Amino acid sequence: MLVAAARHARPLLQPARRRLAVQAVNLDAWLKEHGPTLKPPVANKLLFGGDLKVMVVGGPNQRRDYHLQEGEEFFAQLEGTLTLKTIERGSFKDVRVTGGDCFLLPSRVPHSPQREAASLGLVFERSHIEGEMDGMLWFDADRDLSGRCDLDEIAYEAYFFCSDLGKDLKPVIEDYGRWKDSGEPPRRVAAPPLVPDDVVPLDVPQPLQPRLDGLEPSSTMLLHRGEEVIVEAHAGPKKLATGGSPFEVFVWQRSGASRGVVDGEELTLAAGDCCLLPKATQYAWDLEDGVMLSVANAFT
Repeated sequence: MLVAAARHARPLLQPARRRLAVQAVNLDAWLKEHGPTLKPPVANKLLFGGDLKVMVVGGPNQRRDYHLQEGEEFFAQLEGTLTLKTIERGSFKDVRVTGGDCFLLPSRVPHSPQREAASLGLVFERSHIEGEMDGMLWFDADRDLSGRCDLDEIAYEAYFFCSDLGKDLKPVIEDYGRWKDSGEPPRRVAAPPLVPDDVVPLDVPQPLQPRLDGLEPSSTMLLHRGEEVIVEAHAGPKKLATGGSPFEVFVWQRSGASRGVVDGEELTLAAGDCCLLPKATQYAWDLEDGVMLSVANAFT
């Protein structure tokens, strides 16, 4: 949770927010209440929103489009299986993220999440910066999405500014549907604002709990480190403190308990509780026992 100064510092599109009291959410209780509602057509819900967005996504869903975005995405699958269809080194590749696994997706990698029924997972991504575009790619409807892949085979591509995925994606999909029904030739963009990265090697999903079980007392372990995303695990007893984090940090008490003072306000986390620490928060944390997980995006 304690990380060096951010590698990048760019203004986000969101206006300056007034500092609010940090509120803890028990994830198990939240899932019990909201989990059954996470089904098509609205299969995702925002758990925390800000510079760092934390979403809970359910299934089932099946799709053929591939999404592109500048920021990295971190997946923590809670239940069931997420099959992340990607393109790696000139080939279609399915990345299976099963319950209990975590996976860090690099930026600009074409990906298409396929979630089985009754599955639930956390997805972490940063907010977009000014002028940043998302992309949607479709191959021919009859194309088998396996084996070798040439990006020149893309039949339809669209780029758009995304501030609300639920709203901004709908007209893109509708335009694609009209194009598909029209029988027109492939629609490509001569100078796309976002170039897919199908060269970067992808990591293998990692089971989280065995790594947490292997933590030594009073230690910190780096679990995932991308260009932007930093995921750490902290084992108590341990004291954590910062003079002010340059970015937001998601904190999840996986076991045990902790007590903290956040900008002068006391906060207690029991097992299963999580919260989002705002940017520039002054905090001191006493991890009494158990394990705490932290996720940060250093881009912001």
